Amino acid sequence: MDLVGIADELYGVLPGEFVKTRTARSREARASGDRELAQDIGELTKPSVSAWVVNQLVRQRAELVEQVLELGEELREAQGSLARDELRELGAQRQQLTAAVAAQGAALGEHLGQRVSAAARAEVQQTMHAAMADPAAADAVRTGRMLRGIASTGLEPADLTDAVALPDETPRGGKRATAPVGRSTASPPRDELKAKRELKEAERRRREAKRRVADAERVAREASRRADKAGDRREDAARRADEAEAHGARLARERDSLQRRLEELQHRLEQLEHEAREADEAASAAGRERSDAEREASEAERAAADAADELRRAREALDGIT
Repeated sequence: MDLVGIADELYGVLPGEFVKTRTARSREARASGDRELAQDIGELTKPSVSAWVVNQLVRQRAELVEQVLELGEELREAQGSLARDELRELGAQRQQLTAAVAAQGAALGEHLGQRVSAAARAEVQQTMHAAMADPAAADAVRTGRMLRGIASTGLEPADLTDAVALPDETPRGGKRATAPVGRSTASPPRDELKAKRELKEAERRRREAKRRVADAERVAREASRRADKAGDRREDAARRADEAEAHGARLARERDSLQRRLEELQHRLEQLEHEAREADEAASAAGRERSDAEREASEAERAAADAADELRRAREALDGIT
């Protein structure tokens, strides 16, 4: 059991499990009689969430991280021969690349069970940007034992104080592109032939960087074209939405008008039904009155006939007397 191997294990576990695992390994070392190792293990610092994400990228996306760091080295060597606008384009491209790496790191962290906040994700991007701009920062990232995020614009070295656990040990994978973390990165003197070769290589890298810029510009133009089309579609959809809204308003007004007309007709129908009922009742009453009048007329006719008969009988009786 050695300190580097234990550190590599500790900086691979979830931040919430770091202290528990560190305590367990320290007790194991003490139980084995190695009190110095137990003390060294106990002094290992728990990483921030952003540093933990970078460590996981180094462990589980090693090829991606190495490609990013190698591209950063190429850009550093090529930038001396680039124009200002080319440097600006490369800076934008680097910003997009580090943002994509940070997004992948956040997704990896979430997959492993660690919530990655927007602030932590921004620190991951900042750290990867520093690693592309500063060779010492690149070596720090390669260790896979980052303790905190780092920052660098490329104009000044990144501050790596207390940024890496066991900074003088070999990075994961055994590769150290420059000097050990925190040490001088000055290059030894070069002979003329080597300088020419490096100049030629720098020119090749410059052309490669320009090609990448051109690719990025092509992608940007395509994105702009798609954005324009999307804008046209959005305006067309907005126009159709306005027309549909106006049509809906007209239909609503017509519906309200028809509703009012329907209510008026319903009210008129109710009035007519009421008048019809009154007319029926009046007709019924008139019919009853007519029947009563006809009955009374019949009774009067019978009474008149009876009176005529009685008058006739009375006359006949009078004639018989005389």
